Amino acid sequence: MKILVLGGTGAMGTSLVDLLSKNNENDVIVTTRQKIYSTKKNLKYVTGNAMDFEFIKQLINEVYDAIIDYMVYEVDDLENRLSFYLTWTKQYFFFSSCRCFADSNCPINEKSSKLIDACNDTYYLNSNEYAIKKCREEELFKKIKRKNWTIVRPYITYNINRLQLGTFEKEQWLKKVLCDKEIIFPMDIGEKYTTITYGEDVSKLVIKLIGNKKAYGESINITTSEYHKWNEILQYYKTIIENKTGKKIKIKYINNSDSLSKVWKPEQIKYDRLYNRIFSNDKLYSIVGEYEFKKVFEGLEGCVSQFIENPTWIEDKNWRFEGWYDRKTKNFTRLSEIKGVKSKIKYILYRFLI
Repeated sequence: MKILVLGGTGAMGTSLVDLLSKNNENDVIVTTRQKIYSTKKNLKYVTGNAMDFEFIKQLINEVYDAIIDYMVYEVDDLENRLSFYLTWTKQYFFFSSCRCFADSNCPINEKSSKLIDACNDTYYLNSNEYAIKKCREEELFKKIKRKNWTIVRPYITYNINRLQLGTFEKEQWLKKVLCDKEIIFPMDIGEKYTTITYGEDVSKLVIKLIGNKKAYGESINITTSEYHKWNEILQYYKTIIENKTGKKIKIKYINNSDSLSKVWKPEQIKYDRLYNRIFSNDKLYSIVGEYEFKKVFEGLEGCVSQFIENPTWIEDKNWRFEGWYDRKTKNFTRLSEIKGVKSKIKYILYRFLI
């Protein structure tokens, strides 16, 4: 099969590309903004910006068996290019998110209510926040006569380079742990059930959907049905890290996430992490057959242990959050470590005044 992967060098895309290229019958082309050279004959990286439609139109000059799209578009951008993609592929894969779903007392399935249908927050509904944007983009597919598309919805995924805790990425909690700093965690999020899925499992299941006629014109949640409270996941992280490094994790619990929401991902907290997120994968199994997901704690142990051996970080600090964090933990970041006047001002305001 000839497969085009748009934006395939991110956390999820890397795993998928690796699995696809292990099959010698596949011819895999991946867009990337940085030059990457492949050592495999059936894997080619094309340098260019996949958000640039002109680049895409020059790149795509033959019909692909599948186009797998990891790009995050504005709604208008997707609408402008959707018919083009559907014309030039036998099956187009659009990555949405299970964050689209509203709060639910039952396990979430593909027919569960979406935020755009159930939320009463007009300001949020009129926003361009990630979950709302994905809801609107899913609506575009209902207007298309062609049905050679598949919407896939992962939820929180983890791998060696992405280890989330509540609403925090590894840079906001694990880096602090490894630097012997106290971490902050809200008790209201801690008591919520969540579902986190091993990234490679998501990739393997996407591959099972390629060319699967049952998946055409369908939206499919790809998550494990295993779930745990965030407090359980935090305690397991604690055990893994202490066994691996000998470091004792220092945790400062705060009663709720109200103050955190003022400095860090307020919509994600209010309209996702403060919901219980438990999923049914009955529809997935009806299309691909039974599948055994990696057990959460087994997967986390392997990923955390490997990451600690060779840690790499994304250096893009939110200085409002860092100021708030230092205020809560009675720490201080030297201003010489903060680049730019605006960033210094943000830090000072949230460390001392707000």
